[in-house]
Amino acid sequence: MHLDLSKNSIEDLPDKLCNITSLKWLSLQQNKLSSLPERIGNLFSLEYLDAYGRDENLISPVVIALEELQHGVVKLQCGYDLFIINPPDGFTYNGDIIKMDLSGLGDDQILNLGVISTLQELSVAFYDLDPKSYEIELPGNLMRMNISCNKYYNISQDFPKFVCQQTALQELNISNCNLVNVSEEIGLMVNLTHLDLSRNKIEDLPDELCNITSLRCLSLQDNKLSNLPVRISNLLSLEYLDVSFNRLDQYKANAIQSLPDDIGRMKELKYINLSSNSLNSLPQSIGYLQELEELILEHNQIEQLPDSIGTLKKLSKLRLSANCLKAVPKSLCNLLCLKEIYLSCNSLVSIPSSICRLKYLQTLDISENSLTELPEKIGDLLSLIVLNLRSNQLKELPSSFTRLVNLTSLNISSNYLKAIPEEMFEFGNLTEFNIAGNKIETLPNTICELQNLEYLSLEENNITALPTQFGKLHKLCQFGKEQIYGNPIEQPPIEVFEQGMEGIVAYFEELNLSKAIEVPRVKALLLGEVAAGKTSLCNAIRLGKSNLTDITDRTAGIEVHPTRLQDSIQVLMHDFGGHKIYHLTHQFFFSKAALYLIVVDLEAFISSSFDAAVKYWLNVIKTRLDSKPVLRIVATHIDRCEPEEIERKAELIMQKTKQIEIAEVESLKKYLSEIDDVLN
Repeated sequence: MHLDLSKNSIEDLPDKLCNITSLKWLSLQQNKLSSLPERIGNLFSLEYLDAYGRDENLISPVVIALEELQHGVVKLQCGYDLFIINPPDGFTYNGDIIKMDLSGLGDDQILNLGVISTLQELSVAFYDLDPKSYEIELPGNLMRMNISCNKYYNISQDFPKFVCQQTALQELNISNCNLVNVSEEIGLMVNLTHLDLSRNKIEDLPDELCNITSLRCLSLQDNKLSNLPVRISNLLSLEYLDVSFNRLDQYKANAIQSLPDDIGRMKELKYINLSSNSLNSLPQSIGYLQELEELILEHNQIEQLPDSIGTLKKLSKLRLSANCLKAVPKSLCNLLCLKEIYLSCNSLVSIPSSICRLKYLQTLDISENSLTELPEKIGDLLSLIVLNLRSNQLKELPSSFTRLVNLTSLNISSNYLKAIPEEMFEFGNLTEFNIAGNKIETLPNTICELQNLEYLSLEENNITALPTQFGKLHKLCQFGKEQIYGNPIEQPPIEVFEQGMEGIVAYFEELNLSKAIEVPRVKALLLGEVAAGKTSLCNAIRLGKSNLTDITDRTAGIEVHPTRLQDSIQVLMHDFGGHKIYHLTHQFFFSKAALYLIVVDLEAFISSSFDAAVKYWLNVIKTRLDSKPVLRIVATHIDRCEPEEIERKAELIMQKTKQIEIAEVESLKKYLSEIDDVLN
């Protein structure tokens, strides 16, 4: 049933091949054939024949005459590189060909297919069609026709008249043909659903085009259009519209500058591409396009977006790069289906915090702007996979940034960052990480936990050494001298980087074998009220599993439990008793080089208990230490809370903690002012 003889060096086919009457699929492309068997018409069941390969096969274009195809009922449904000679007068064709591809042929041949009444789909791309030299006759019931890339059809560079006669056509591709004018008669092709006029030289479109109300897909990209037809909003069935790349000169105002105000009538539109024009605004009526899923407006001159853009409930992709935007409308947060936003190369100085409500957002590109900070709640974008912050003015990342654990690609290059978060080990899905062009001096050891990392760029920083566990990044194959360029690197020596990742791994392995083993030690202090869950948390960290502490086993005074994390870090867990009688002694164990964990029972927590559960411990730590401590507030018993309760109480704790910080800053300013007054 299927026979594939393609890509060989066959020069002749045996006539007995034509005895395989069950054959349905025959591929002969890219051989050295000069002819086909005389009895090819006996293959009554053949549905697909491919003899393509004008550079290899030397088959004459007249490979199958209509006389041969009328033997029996030949069900040839797809003929590639087949050409039908001009039939004699009175000839009738009894075959069933419904699809033909004659692309690339046409040398001194007559295109006369009118007798093939069954033909529904025809492709004659790269055919050099020219009605002045060739006779063209086509069946009247063609449904799909591709005559693209016929660049030498340039008789006044007009729309071919034989095309307009195909009134049954549903799909027409006449792209890349050097067309300048489109005939008014195109309005007669009322059955068209797909029309591709892209990559021509069309300057104007006839208003009659708007009579084709069945049109669903219209491709006009890469022409010389300066405006759209006045009645384009009559195309009420249109779902796809591409008018990109229609400006003649980016320094002249002869490109599409605006959309018709009544574009909102085209309510079936799902895709609009208006990139690379001279648009400076969008009409408010764009908000009526409730079916719109993709809006591409890159490389224009848009300074402001209408608030109505926030009503496009189905919009999933928004591309606004390379415009003149100075602000992002807050209404953007209403687009809950958005998955991709591209805002690079604008004039943005800030991003509204409301953008953090887009919980399904997967790609956010705000590179090449003038951002000095990110929204504090950017960590709420938990679905984010790709984040590009390149070429801004960021000096630090918000604390919630480390919650973006689903990122696979992160670019924070060309900013003013001095450090990256220690919590980088949480980014286990990261495959691409670019921090080039910052002021980073030290890489945290946790970066070595990014086991899926395939690309890492560290150029133009102040890094002197790589972490000793750098060799754990097994998938980081392309890493060497180029990726560390512009750093005052000392370890490993720069010569090692010339050997790539293999040399770096070998260097650190040798280094570890030649020096004494150092075991880093961390002091951790667990503070909190009675029954907050300190001992249970301590046991969970030590033993790797959670277990409730019996009331009779609660800590009296203080217990110190040494434990190891990741086989290389020793942690001294200081579990303090929560009874008030022990509080006075806690401060004797405080030190600068320690991790402070304030443990809060979230199930029992209410607003009025904040002072005892959190504020008291913050004051105790602050009073004892003269430097900023490494401190975390840890919530326990969350398995007994509803998700909304967890979020509400956590937000309340963070809010009250922030208020303490603000109050202390104001108080300090007041004291400084009073001192200054006295001195003056």
